[in-house]
Amino acid sequence: MYGMSEERKQHSGFVMATDIPMEKLFGTEYNKYRNVAEHRRKRIETMNDWTDCPAVERDPGRVSGAWVFRGTRVPVSAFFENIEDGAGLSEFVDWFPGITIEQARMVLAHAAHTLDAT
Repeated sequence: MYGMSEERKQHSGFVMATDIPMEKLFGTEYNKYRNVAEHRRKRIETMNDWTDCPAVERDPGRVSGAWVFRGTRVPVSAFFENIEDGAGLSEFVDWFPGITIEQARMVLAHAAHTLDAT
């Protein structure tokens, strides 16, 4: 509840989502996503060849030529930033209409494969 004092929270049994570890909110996959996101975000444009990932596309005339989810204007970098900040795959696709859970999984798998290869 907004504006509830800490003392009142303790007595009411109220728990804020921010008080719960992310692993408990999102399960064990959270750490996998976060680790991939942290490493991937640092090298997303410079070290990875996304041309063989069917979930993304690049057009010099759209979004400054950044890699985006196919059929959208959502940059791949936005995906990794959201995952790094604690979003789950389902949340991300809910927030960005036009992106499917399959696309998000393909991007994550491609990034993980790229990290394994380096």
